[in-house]
Amino acid sequence: MERQGAMRIRIGVISPRITVIIVLFALLFPSGFEAEAAKITLTSEPSGAQVRVLGVELHLVRNRTTITTPGQIDFRRVREPYQLQFSLADYETKIVEYNAYDTKTKSISVALEPLLRRREISLASVPEGAEVSVNGEVVGTTPVTTEVEFKRIRARLPWSPIDVVFKLHEYEDLKVSLQEDGDGEVSVELAPLASRVEFSFSSQPSGADLLIDGRRMDSTPFGASIRFTRRASTSAWSTPLVTFRKKDYQDETVKLTMNADRLVDITLSRISEDRAYKVRAKNTDKVPLEATISVDGVEKARTPGSITLPFRRGSKDKPWNRFSIEATIPGDYLPESAEITYEVSNKDPITFELEPITEVNVGRFFPILEMAPRGPRQSIDQSEFLGMLDVRDISSPASDTRSVTNFRHEQPSFQSTAIP
Repeated sequence: MERQGAMRIRIGVISPRITVIIVLFALLFPSGFEAEAAKITLTSEPSGAQVRVLGVELHLVRNRTTITTPGQIDFRRVREPYQLQFSLADYETKIVEYNAYDTKTKSISVALEPLLRRREISLASVPEGAEVSVNGEVVGTTPVTTEVEFKRIRARLPWSPIDVVFKLHEYEDLKVSLQEDGDGEVSVELAPLASRVEFSFSSQPSGADLLIDGRRMDSTPFGASIRFTRRASTSAWSTPLVTFRKKDYQDETVKLTMNADRLVDITLSRISEDRAYKVRAKNTDKVPLEATISVDGVEKARTPGSITLPFRRGSKDKPWNRFSIEATIPGDYLPESAEITYEVSNKDPITFELEPITEVNVGRFFPILEMAPRGPRQSIDQSEFLGMLDVRDISSPASDTRSVTNFRHEQPSFQSTAIP
């Protein structure tokens, strides 16, 4: 006890030098001494933010180091400023400093910047029924209203756009980028990739097969819905090929376009026809004759009768073939020929008028005597003379002495024996 009292006496007489040192220590290290606490109200916009006191020892904060706004917290007055971290989901974290020696500050309010913003968007399309995907996720078919989320990494950076894709069968996919400050109603018109157009097809003559891109549809006259397609809205429409096909006629092909005349009428050109002709023969007295008819040197018929001529040509731009027809009665009449072309009609018969044979070269044979070194010698003189046809009946008497020849009889032959 006496010793403790002695210590009190000694402390009470501390030298001025030691007192100065203690005062300086208190000023330099105030945390080592009891200080008055400051009560601060913390708020945020929006509320509900978590506030943490960073970088201090727990004993410097009277109640706790984390609160939810709005709330109050007690700070000991220290020289170093406090760091307050405000954080809230979908908002950018913000850090502010607070100096406990600033007695004027009674509250701290922080406005947090959003990193996510939700908006309701109405989506429509022409035509309706398009499938809608928002950032790759299908949300329905138009018309549809959905909630979208705009995001950004930092408050100072722009909002990321939202990709909306419209899809509809036989229409081009359309992608639209939505901006955070854009209109809440989006309506788009989809570009068709396929379209049908009604056409009427006819041909002269009718009954032609109608082929569309090589596939038979029906016979003319015929109405059809033609499908046009394209790969993209910037591409040209397809041009279906329509072919008219009929036997013995050349094919005709038409290329259709979206803006073509809806009535397609085609005149077909013949390239093949088997045409029958009647043939007759008569003499100059109009008496019918039985003549042999030959086509291109080949016997085909006898008159009166008929022949069939196969007219052909390679295409409508090429000429038709032609035929040489001849009527003959050998020995009695001169042959008569005609060239038949496609332009010659078969409505009337082909008539040949044959002229009788009246003059021919005739050989005459008669004996002659000629002198030889050994005496007279008999020989045959063969000469040709122009003979006239005897058109009279053989049994009728001749009224003149003119030499005539009847060609219905064989030429006379003459045999002789040399005179010894």
